[in-house]
Amino acid sequence: MEAIILNKWIESINENNLDVILSLYSESAILIPTLSKKIRKNKSEIKDYFIHFLKNKGLKAEVKEVHIQTLYNNAIKLNSGSYLFSYYSEKNEYQELNARFSFIIKDNIILEHHSSITPTNN
Repeated sequence: MEAIILNKWIESINENNLDVILSLYSESAILIPTLSKKIRKNKSEIKDYFIHFLKNKGLKAEVKEVHIQTLYNNAIKLNSGSYLFSYYSEKNEYQELNARFSFIIKDNIILEHHSSITPTNN
């Protein structure tokens, strides 16, 4: 089973394509972002997050692990796993950030996306 929306999301992050990223989210999507305390509750707030997120110099994303589940006769897809973000800090130092994710997808639109930094301990 393919993670079509997840793959498109990763590709759009790597291309720094805000418009495509936003097109993947429903108008009332929920985003619990990796690098912000604030939960985003609609596309306008999600846009604000990604405007800042995409400013990370040389930002790249790579899926490390993905698990796909389907519910309700394939009407809802759950993609969860881990990804790696890499970028350069303001001091031009190479950074890597391991994070976990879950996407809830219906009709090829993200309804909810949760991302958090992977803890360094068990």
